[in-house]
Amino acid sequence: MNPDLRDPLPSATYTVDGRFHYTTDEWGRTVRIQVDGLDEVSETYDSSRARRRIGNYGGDGFDGGI
Repeated sequence: MNPDLRDPLPSATYTVDGRFHYTTDEWGRTVRIQVDGLDEVSETYDSSRARRRIGNYGGDGFDGGI
């Protein structure tokens, strides 16, 4: 992993893999993300099965986001 991304500089823009652009504020926090060539996906994903499975890991009172 790029060490610059572990502790980003304030007021900077980083480009990763030529298409992911991250902009930081004066405190080095990511405030904007832009992805070049991001296409709209026409298929949907039903995550209810995954949420039910994850809900079992949290114990009593944890529903996994259902």
